[in-house]
Amino acid sequence: MKEIGRLAGVSQSAVSMIINGKAKQFNISDETAQRVLRIAGENGFRPNHIARSMRTGRTGIVGIITSAELMQQTSENHGDNNLAMQLQSKFLLDGSRVMLEAVSMEDCRNMKMPEIASSGLAEFIIVSQNFSDEKAGGEYISKLQELFGKVVLVDDVVDNENVISVSVDNRAAGERCAEYLWEKGCRSFGVITCGEKRLAHMLRINAFQKRIAELSGGGAQVHCACAGNRWKIDCGGAAVSELLKISGGKLPDAILGSNDFFAYGAEVELLKRGFCIPQDTMLIGIGEWSMSAVAPVPLTTLSIDPGVISDKLLSLWKTYREGKMFPHGPVFFDGQFIERESTLKK
Repeated sequence: MKEIGRLAGVSQSAVSMIINGKAKQFNISDETAQRVLRIAGENGFRPNHIARSMRTGRTGIVGIITSAELMQQTSENHGDNNLAMQLQSKFLLDGSRVMLEAVSMEDCRNMKMPEIASSGLAEFIIVSQNFSDEKAGGEYISKLQELFGKVVLVDDVVDNENVISVSVDNRAAGERCAEYLWEKGCRSFGVITCGEKRLAHMLRINAFQKRIAELSGGGAQVHCACAGNRWKIDCGGAAVSELLKISGGKLPDAILGSNDFFAYGAEVELLKRGFCIPQDTMLIGIGEWSMSAVAPVPLTTLSIDPGVISDKLLSLWKTYREGKMFPHGPVFFDGQFIERESTLKK
């Protein structure tokens, strides 16, 4: 910078201000700033990011922590859309520097901190990990946030309102599904989820049941079935089989799957049993799983757009980088209804 200053006829400190984008802040004219930047470019000047981070205490690196189990599925070419990879692409295209690290559920239980955080390499950490052990996952996120500051959980929720998270508003999603089906004329309902009773899913189901009770004055029947392993495609089938046992073999007017994956499995089981969708029962999910649109009867869903998630996270990163006010709890966004044949009676 001293040499650039000599060539441009300005001080080294002026070069530093211009290179770091602070020319206007220190009343340096546009003409001088452009001259310095031109000479810097002609002479191959590039800022040394390591030296800058040592001076400022900021690396400008976004760390993305994802599930080792999910990355294994992706590497074997049978994983669904990997949100962590989409986030990485979005930040790289914006010109940010990104580091990606996989953490296993065992790491979480043992409180093994990711290297991108403990080494100080990343100053903003996004956790894109759907914890199979929610209690251990919540404790892990809380510890990460306590030790390293700006940590954001994405597309999942934990039972700690102090954790900064970005996700669909699960309660609003359940309410909107209830209102949609009620407007369709449905008056009896089933809800299905996995045997684990995931927090996000129970928030959706409880809100759905509460809204149906409000709309019906407490008169509508809502059966809830929890069954099956959430990682297996037949989970929805196991849950809908349980639902039929609870209801004495009679189908309700509509069934809500706590996500599209379960709704898809329920559809396959119902069709196998000879039922017709939506004639015998309407079927709806939440989440816009990649197979929803190409199911035997395409599924109506309250879609969760990964693009909305990544845009919100990019906005939070810019807010943090600029030193502006940062949220101190959950950040919710609305899903969007995509109506398909599973709720469209002819």
